[in-house]
Order: sequence, then structure tokens, then C-alpha cells
Amino acid sequence: MRLLGSAILLFALASPSWAGGTQGAAPFNFLFLDPHPRAATLGGAYGAMSRDLHSLTYNPAGLAGMENSEISFMHNEHFQGISQDYLAWGLSNKNLAFSLNSLSFGKVQRTTLSNPSGAGLDFFAIRDWAFSVAHARQYKDGFLSLGLAGKYLQEKIDAYQAQTAALDLGFIVSLEPQQEIPVALGVSLQNLGPSVKFQSAREELPVNLKTGLTYKPADKAILALDLNQPQRGNSTLHLGTEWQAIKFLALRAGFNGRNDADSGLTLGFGLKHSWGGQKVEPPYEPAPKRALLFDYAFIPYGDLGASHRISLGLRW
Repeated sequence: MRLLGSAILLFALASPSWAGGTQGAAPFNFLFLDPHPRAATLGGAYGAMSRDLHSLTYNPAGLAGMENSEISFMHNEHFQGISQDYLAWGLSNKNLAFSLNSLSFGKVQRTTLSNPSGAGLDFFAIRDWAFSVAHARQYKDGFLSLGLAGKYLQEKIDAYQAQTAALDLGFIVSLEPQQEIPVALGVSLQNLGPSVKFQSAREELPVNLKTGLTYKPADKAILALDLNQPQRGNSTLHLGTEWQAIKFLALRAGFNGRNDADSGLTLGFGLKHSWGGQKVEPPYEPAPKRALLFDYAFIPYGDLGASHRISLGLRW
């Protein structure tokens, strides 16, 4: 029962419809659980991030102009035995990306009204899945980026399951390419799709309007701000900052307005080891510059515990 209660609390933390005290909770709220340490450490303020593989989850327009292909795997050791795994793959020459996001609540003790402790009963599993594919394009020399993501979603509790499809739409306007002003504005509409049936009940998807703003006060620093406006529930604010302390180390911190269990503060860092990219004379093409990436995020959830996200990535 403690683990099942933690599962319910997770949905409450991830869902504006619960946190805001409105009626009901939409299915597939695990979609609001940040799938990568960088985004998590920036408090989920990723709606205007450009040329980044992991913007797929927040605003697919951010995939436009990806400078490198990349593959990344993340494991999130969440509180109370809950775990999350995330695999993403992006192709820079096609501005195309794929991701697989899975959340598991581990083994949950089966209980009944006559046996609330579950003594002598077996366990069952709760698992959520999301498979996404996204494409983006740039226009007017990078001033405007448009993106579209399609998602297949599945939620399974014991022998019962529900599945559906959804769409994300987004755009990013960047003033840097033409005006040399390091500001970008991004807007995305998330989780557009039909209602989903779970057993005999039908529920609406957690539709969300995300508005993001980024500003680069220096070449090695970035500030990000997002506002989430769900169809049901209260709006939430998200803030993040990143500073490239040295060539291979980035320090990050943020605030996530969805985290009602603690202060909402987030901390983390990223490491990058690059090689290749030698300059050669024509007609030979330069060797691609490769990089090995390691990212970590620490997210406290008060008495529930803490979340530790670790990811490994390769760029080429």
C-alpha cells in the first residue's frame, strides 16, 4: 500500500490537475516527468531550447538545425522504488528524432477489502510507455523553426491497459541569426489526441500549452523560463540556468513549479569529452567531431525522498 500510495503521489506531483485541486486526474501524466537530466535540472524550462535532441519532449521545433546526430540513454532512480528509463536518438541530417520513455512502479502488493495488508497475496505491476517520433524544419535562415511530434502511449495496471495516439505541435522564433539578439521564444501545444478508455471510463489526455523563453547573457551561460498552462488545473512556472564553467563541465540549477512536495529547486551538471573534428584540405571532408556526454540531476521531493537522473550520450 505504501508503494501504491507513492504512485498516486507521483501522479499528483506530475499533474497540474491534481496539484491545482481540480476535479479528476488525466491519464498519462508521466509525460510531465522530465526525461533527461539537463532538462530536469533546468526545472523543465525547455520550451525554447533549440538544436537539442531532448527538446522533442517539450517543443519538437527545437530539433531544427541539430548540429550533431546523437543517441542518449537515461535512468531515473525515483523515490519509493519508482524508476524511469528514457532512450532518444536524433539524426541531424534529417532533423528527425525518436524516443522511448518508460515509467515503472515496480512490484505493487495486491490487496483486497477483506485483506488490506495483502498477506498471502501476490504482486502486480504498473507501467507506462511513450514512443515518440518528431521532425522539425528551419525557415528564414533559422529565424523560425516548426516542429511536429507523434506519440503512441500505453498505460498498464495489472491486466488492464489503455493506449492512444497524440500529437505535439510547436514553433520557435530566434532573434539571434538575423538580429544578433540572443533571445528565443518557443510555444508548443502538447498531448493533442482523442480521449482514452480505461476499463469502462473515458478520460481526456493532459493537454498543455507551453510557452518558453531563453536568453544567453554570455557565450557560456543561458537563462530559461517556461510557463505551462494545462487544460485543467493551475499554471506552473519553470526556471533554469546553465553555466559552462570550463570546457568540459556545465553547472546547472533551476526551479520546477510542479514539485509541491519540496521547494522545487533542482541541481545538476553535465560533462562532455570531445574528440575528432580535424581540419583537412579540400576535396576531403573534415572528420566529424564526436563527444561523449554524461549528465546528472538531483531533484528533492521532501519526505518522499529524492530523484537521481543519470544519462550517457554519444554525439557524432
